[in-house]
Amino acid sequence: QQVQRVGEEIAVGEFADYSRVMDRALAPLLARAGLAPGAEVATRMARVAAKDFYALTLFGRALAALHGLGDRPDPAAAALGLRRTGFIEPQFAEAHRLLAVAYERLGKRSAARAQLSWALEVKPDCTPALGGLVRMSRAAREGDDTLALVERAIRTRPDDVDLRRLHGELLWEANLIDAASRELGRLIAARPEDAGARRLMVLVHASKGSTEDLVRELEKLLQLEPGDVLARLDLAAAYRRVGRDDEAIATYEAVLAKQPNHVQALKFLGDLYKQKQRMDKAIAMH
Repeated sequence: QQVQRVGEEIAVGEFADYSRVMDRALAPLLARAGLAPGAEVATRMARVAAKDFYALTLFGRALAALHGLGDRPDPAAAALGLRRTGFIEPQFAEAHRLLAVAYERLGKRSAARAQLSWALEVKPDCTPALGGLVRMSRAAREGDDTLALVERAIRTRPDDVDLRRLHGELLWEANLIDAASRELGRLIAARPEDAGARRLMVLVHASKGSTEDLVRELEKLLQLEPGDVLARLDLAAAYRRVGRDDEAIATYEAVLAKQPNHVQALKFLGDLYKQKQRMDKAIAMH
């Protein structure tokens, strides 16, 4: 992503009050870039991140190296600067979290996880660090551990849609079907347009054997994602299970209208025509 220069602001004040001086310079730049923070974020930004100004200077340089501000990204240089920052300010949670990012880019996943855990020891509500642990645990397929981490993260960010969706998915994977249904149902009620949550709810209904609910969910999903061929095939199969053969035929034909050589649609539609004794149509499909 290309870095663009927004402008320059100068704020003057006492050195001991450097954090507020920096905030006064930063606020108009963020507004000019269309990135003015909300009240909650602004409050967090105003918190003094590090008592030692040199540690904050090292942190800023490491940020520039990590994201390639003015040059190419250099995670090794960023890691060096962030290690020094953490040595000077061991309670600087953000430095440990970003050191984890640098380590992960360098392929040092164990070291990255250790830094994320350290960040959470220093600042238990550090949501980005918790999110990083969730992501790494999920990638390592640590089912129960990931579920526990997600539930901890939700306690700090109860309105996080992505966490709620992942929670529903993990509950389904753990075969906690009713709990998954409740979690995803709440999310869908709040965000009916969330196609990802609806796809997961399709799996929940299939696991419960609730075919009528499965049909309704697939119909709603296809209203949101009309080009989803797999969902359309699943809907056709669900129509067949509830005896709605004419709608199953129309659904398979809708798939073939866009993908005339779709093997599964041709086979399933041919089988359905054969079952209904429409042999000319069945032969054409096969």
